[in-house]
Amino acid sequence: MWDFRKKRQTIEQQRKVKRVLDAHETVLALYQQLDKPRSQADELARVKASFDRGRDGVLR
Repeated sequence: MWDFRKKRQTIEQQRKVKRVLDAHETVLALYQQLDKPRSQADELARVKASFDRGRDGVLR
């Protein structure tokens, strides 16, 4: 019984770490994008790509 609990806790901890690392990468990407000037077409393309990534994540 203890093995299952420990295994579940380990898996949950790994998920939490992955979520933190993903959030960190997202924040870094946003900061890097703030330094670049963008046109309206570039901004629309970025938003479309963001929606596509979100839709892909939901479908998985």
